[in-house]
Amino acid sequence: MKLLAYLLLALVAASAIAAKPAYTSRPLSELAIYPEQQVLATVVSDRQARLAAEVGGRLESLPAEIGASFKRGAVLARLDARQYQIEFKRAQAQLALLQSRVRLSQLQLDQARALNQQAFISADALRQRETERAVLDAELRMAEQGVASAKLALDNTILPAPFDGVVRERLVSVGDTVAPGQAMLEFSAASHRQIRARLAAAERGSVAGAGKLAFVSSNGRVPVKLLRVSPVLDATAQTSDAIFEAASALPAGQAGSLRWHSSRPTLPAAYLQQRGKQLGIFVLEGGKPVFKPVPGALAGRPVELDWPLSTVIIDQGRHGLGVEAARTGKQP
Repeated sequence: MKLLAYLLLALVAASAIAAKPAYTSRPLSELAIYPEQQVLATVVSDRQARLAAEVGGRLESLPAEIGASFKRGAVLARLDARQYQIEFKRAQAQLALLQSRVRLSQLQLDQARALNQQAFISADALRQRETERAVLDAELRMAEQGVASAKLALDNTILPAPFDGVVRERLVSVGDTVAPGQAMLEFSAASHRQIRARLAAAERGSVAGAGKLAFVSSNGRVPVKLLRVSPVLDATAQTSDAIFEAASALPAGQAGSLRWHSSRPTLPAAYLQQRGKQLGIFVLEGGKPVFKPVPGALAGRPVELDWPLSTVIIDQGRHGLGVEAARTGKQP
């Protein structure tokens, strides 16, 4: 009898062990982590110009030294202006001549109108005087434009700084003869607040939802904010450029990393499993393990989830769950 009792107890224990699930589960709220993420980033100039000559001529002086800072409007280069000064004075003289002719024509027109009223000259003679005055008015306007054009050409013999900035490169030397449109200097803004980073598809959403963003470099940690994300993807890397604005100025070309903490729960990469061609996570639904694909997940990388924190995740024993268990919901 005792032997039979022991056998019954052993069968009950074995049944209990067999009934016990081969896995454990925990809610997402207990497993989720919020790690700091980072991508490479670089400070870029939001204002950078390749300054060219507007007119041609011999380069007379070039105060712009590489690395030198200049305020907006400061002279960076100066061309020989003598020929342009001659043209400007010639245009002024032509204008003065036409102004004198216009004054004389006006006197003659006034006189013709008075004589016409007294019937001393015909209507045709009056119309001729009016036509002469109209022609001179048109020539006067052309002369005024000629003066403006000559003045503009003279002014363009001086190359001013378009904004506060630094000379990055000199492309010509004093004594060179430059042609209109020829590049002379590379000029960059003195202060830079824009930072560029390349984000993968999963990182774009994470960055957009992050509470705090920072650019970390040898200059320290600087808070930044997201300005825009390019809708164009790199065909090879499948990343897109994102532009950020730093809270303080940084040197152009400064390399560092963009760092942030995602506001969405993240599971370690070990919870990702591949079933067929899909990456996903086993969850408990209706008391049964179910494989739930995670679009955009990358093997070997933590995965951000937009699931409720109450979602029950299969923890220990998850690797033993096979495709059949995922498909039918049966325990392995």
